[in-house]
Amino acid sequence: RFGLPRFYCELCIGRSMCSSAGISSSGSSSRSPSHISFMARLPLRMTLLLVSMRPCCLTFLGSKTTYGSHQTCLGSVFVNSFGEAQVTNAGRNVPGKDAGLTAVQNNSVVAQISARAYFADSCSEGSYYNERYMGLKLLGQTFRFTTEISDAGCGCNAALYLVSMKQNKDVSKCDDYYCDANKVCGVSCAEVDIMEANKHAWHSTLHSPHDNSGVGGGNGGGSDWNGPRDWTIQEYGPGGSCIDTMKPIQVAASFPVDSSGQLKTMSVRLAQQGTDCHLDLALDSYSGMTEIHSALHEGMTPVISYWKAKDMLWMDGKGSDGQGPCSWDADRCGKAVRFYNFSIEALPGQPQLPPMSLPSGLGLIPGMGESSLSDGLFGAPIQDTTLAPESGAAFPTMGPAVPMSMTPAPTWSPAIVPMTKPSEGTCSAAGQDCRSTQCCSDEGRQCYLKNKWWAECKKACTPGIDITDDERYQQPWACTPLGSRNTAESGIAGLAPFLGTDNTSRRLIALALVGLFVTSLGIVWLRRSCPPKTGMVGSANSSQDMRRQGSQFNSGWHANQQFLQTSPNHSQPVPPVMRRPFVGTARTQWQPIPDAHVLCA
Repeated sequence: RFGLPRFYCELCIGRSMCSSAGISSSGSSSRSPSHISFMARLPLRMTLLLVSMRPCCLTFLGSKTTYGSHQTCLGSVFVNSFGEAQVTNAGRNVPGKDAGLTAVQNNSVVAQISARAYFADSCSEGSYYNERYMGLKLLGQTFRFTTEISDAGCGCNAALYLVSMKQNKDVSKCDDYYCDANKVCGVSCAEVDIMEANKHAWHSTLHSPHDNSGVGGGNGGGSDWNGPRDWTIQEYGPGGSCIDTMKPIQVAASFPVDSSGQLKTMSVRLAQQGTDCHLDLALDSYSGMTEIHSALHEGMTPVISYWKAKDMLWMDGKGSDGQGPCSWDADRCGKAVRFYNFSIEALPGQPQLPPMSLPSGLGLIPGMGESSLSDGLFGAPIQDTTLAPESGAAFPTMGPAVPMSMTPAPTWSPAIVPMTKPSEGTCSAAGQDCRSTQCCSDEGRQCYLKNKWWAECKKACTPGIDITDDERYQQPWACTPLGSRNTAESGIAGLAPFLGTDNTSRRLIALALVGLFVTSLGIVWLRRSCPPKTGMVGSANSSQDMRRQGSQFNSGWHANQQFLQTSPNHSQPVPPVMRRPFVGTARTQWQPIPDAHVLCA
């Protein structure tokens, strides 16, 4: 009726209101103006006027149409030997919840938490069509990319995988034709997980359309069961001996076929620039391999996602063998993860793919990332580089012609920065490296080896990631005991902070000196508090000694006792002068002190 396309109307005021207003998909009203009275049209006019203030309705003013709160078409990345891939934002992350932010910058895809994006041949803002999604036919091919997941800790999942979206004709509950083996949006289809990973764990998994468990490889996962163990947490992880996840990881997923053209396996290799070490896994014994073959033959859509959960132990848990990385999922996820350097190349024996030139201004990004995603959502701009020609090669290599400004990988420090180095011949205190001393000064602690660079005194140690470590230093603990446990008495250990020493023997000596000092103070106090031990004030001998000696004072003492017993005032309280020696009386004056032998016997 107002010349408003039905899509915009539904986007702004809802489907039911547009339907009641008679706005058709062609943009005109299905009712004639004579059928709608002025009073009936007035509420709709007012509603359209009010909702035009909403950001989603600024389309009328010429801005891009948006779906939910994000753009649909995010830009494009170049996939070598294939061409440009349009990156399409998901309609919903899960039914009823908008997808997180995804951005395309300098030929890389940066995904924030709750993001999901699809590779497509073309994209139309504000609409989704399954035929537009990319369908990579990867039988006999290798799909390569580089990823940065250094900010993704336990409980985070950075993923790049393939699904059969191009063949899915069900719009799904996410309104974008998304499907996977777990029916996240209500539709199932084949799924090939090249990577589901964080900086501590890695999974690669094959799923037939109705197998949400599938068969996987990598390392990590499990509670009372064990996930894959193709490599160890010492080989893969922050500061790993082979793959250091604080640096960019180069991923190659290959799909070799046999002589009859049938899929044999999915093999995944992880490598890094500057080292010859690599980690490999192969998935070749899966009951649903025929369905995976069919999906790859028809063409599958690459998907990038990044999400978090407090129950990600199926991927990064320790398992019943204790060899996994994470005791529990701390949900410590950085702002974003990055994917770039996409390419496809033929495996040996397969027809070579034609090399394609990169669009102007684009280049392969060096394997060593220039910036950390923790600096911001997109990090610093990624510089372009040139490609060195290589005759007969389907996959161009990076040439050294253009020098790159690279930030070196972080130098890893121990989980707790050492306070001081133990002095020669002493044991290590908490927070000190105990590799050399192999003993602990604190009671109840044992020196445990973390890795070849660090060992520390702990009361207990569980192999794997210790989430109490500083997040920057969360590397797996080997927990190899060095030396013996300190079994000193807890009372002595409790005084350690006050004694200020770092060795048990020195504490004992200090404690003995303190005891001697306290005892001396007690003796002095008793001497000053008790009456002098004499029958005469100021004498050096007690009245009992006088009786024993039979001196001339002995008879005097008995006479005094008789006098007190026969005196009419003997029951009166003794004046203070008789209770306090040296107060109000001469030192040579004899004064009896009642019960002195009881007080200071």
